[in-house]
Amino acid sequence: MDNKIIYSNEINHKIVQAFTSNSDTSKLNKYEISKKAQKHFNMLYKNGNPAWQKLGKNFLASLEQDGRYIKALFAPNGFLIYHISSGSEKHLPFEVRKLIKSTYFDYIIGTVNEVTTENKTAWVVNLQDSKDLIIVKVVEDAMEKVDHYSLSK
Repeated sequence: MDNKIIYSNEINHKIVQAFTSNSDTSKLNKYEISKKAQKHFNMLYKNGNPAWQKLGKNFLASLEQDGRYIKALFAPNGFLIYHISSGSEKHLPFEVRKLIKSTYFDYIIGTVNEVTTENKTAWVVNLQDSKDLIIVKVVEDAMEKVDHYSLSK
């Protein structure tokens, strides 16, 4: 099986899992969280004030910062397993926006999801015009249409 397809499925699964997880675990106080996870979090998200949850042996930090909803999962040793943030067009890097607009110039950029895992970042972006909703994924310099929905009746 093609590695790009496997990676694509993993990213999509992590987005869905992170933003739809209805974990019934309670929020943790700072004394229940791995110090290494807290330290790594503080390096990545200056001035962040997350809600922490325990997911298995790992620690999930959730917060809203600069108009983005962020979830980051850390191992007890502080290793960042993944980071997922949801925002808007203003959160897209210039080159990613340019790549998307070169093909979908008549579409409005809606929700923007940034997914980082294993030092790879993917951008999953909703695009819409009056007739269609298109979801694209950008990894490095490659763009792929992930889904297409017709809005017409």
